[in-house]
Amino acid sequence: MLYLLLDLMDSSDRVTNSEIGDLFEDIALYNSVKAISTFTNHVGVR
Repeated sequence: MLYLLLDLMDSSDRVTNSEIGDLFEDIALYNSVKAISTFTNHVGVR
């Protein structure tokens, strides 16, 4: 995942700020969903 971000930094002249913002929003959403599923699995909620 990190190499993806580094690749974006290298090609920042071709990538707009809004696209980078969308990417970070997607990553944040994915992380929060993953955290919630990990939490529910830990608690035992199905």
